Amino acid sequence: MDKGKQKTKNPPLGIKIISIYVVIIFILNLLTTSSLSSSPDIIILVFAALITISIATTLWKGYNKARIMVLIFSSLGILNNLINLFLLKKSLLYPLISIILLIPIIWYLGFNKEAKTFFSQNIKK
Repeated sequence: MDKGKQKTKNPPLGIKIISIYVVIIFILNLLTTSSLSSSPDIIILVFAALITISIATTLWKGYNKARIMVLIFSSLGILNNLINLFLLKKSLLYPLISIILLIPIIWYLGFNKEAKTFFSQNIKK
């Protein structure tokens, strides 16, 4: 079997880091939100947790749909933080840190050869 066509069983380090980052950011956002007093809030939170864990695990496994979802959510995150930074003129620290963290994720998942190879090898035909 040609070396370039071998199936990758373990994800590259960057994919592992991004998968863990997705879960950590969800937990941090959960801890910084206001208290959940009503049952609809709890239902939404459980639903968001399931989606977050699903995205992180499918990204780790190399599913291209998860890669696309992370690229979309990261792009929307940058857009949201740019709006907060320039239009709302709230705190500068959080939007800047978020943008600095999201740009490498978009670059890695969208343009890095190792990541593109990993996801292309795991596409189901």
